[in-house]
Amino acid sequence: MSRSSEYPLAHGRRISGAQQRIERHAAGDQLTVGADVYIELQREAKRENARAAAKTLAPLVAERSQRVSLADDAAEAFRVKSGLLVGW
Repeated sequence: MSRSSEYPLAHGRRISGAQQRIERHAAGDQLTVGADVYIELQREAKRENARAAAKTLAPLVAERSQRVSLADDAAEAFRVKSGLLVGW
């Protein structure tokens, strides 16, 4: 069931504005869906990139955290041995 009206012209026919609006609306909906799909693909790629980076960096972060903990322990031991105030 079409809401369009056709008007005879010398070289073809003219489609009424109602049909054109419906077609534009449908085209706009298709573009919106396409854009939504594209954006979701980009978001998922970004998430996957972040997961890969976290997986790659996790051992380095763990190793650095262990080194910081050892350094903190050594600094605390030095303070106790030297009679320095804790927290300085």
